[in-house]
Amino acid sequence: MALYRAKAGPSPARGPWEEYPFAHTYEGGAAATLTLSPGSVNSSHGSLLRWFWARNGIGDGDRFALRVE
Repeated sequence: MALYRAKAGPSPARGPWEEYPFAHTYEGGAAATLTLSPGSVNSSHGSLLRWFWARNGIGDGDRFALRVE
């Protein structure tokens, strides 16, 4: 995946969505898988992702791998 910085926007109707690939990656967007999630979960995941990118020096266009176990 490659990261890009997007401006925050309003959540789609009916609540916040979790998306994979992440909305802030070039791979995210129209082809992403969406699931409805509680706002607190969505917010905490966003915070963790921002921490991960900052902690690992991942910036716009940088590639990174994601392993799901």
